[in-house]
Amino acid sequence: AVHHLDLVVGLPAAPGPPASALAETRGVLDVLLGTPFPAAWSDERVTLLGSGRVRPDDAERGALGAAGERLPLLG
Repeated sequence: AVHHLDLVVGLPAAPGPPASALAETRGVLDVLLGTPFPAAWSDERVTLLGSGRVRPDDAERGALGAAGERLPLLG
């Protein structure tokens, strides 16, 4: 799912990864973080944040608290 997102980042018409792949990635990232990411965040956003493809904004950093200091979770 992470690499699929990498491949389509500049291709707005290209389909993204399957929802099931994003959900599985989110589950792995929740375990690596040690606490679930906020439920209101999309699986895609969690994947991008957890993999270091995007940086958390101030609101996201606040929601994550100290756990956010561990981002990115994948190298």
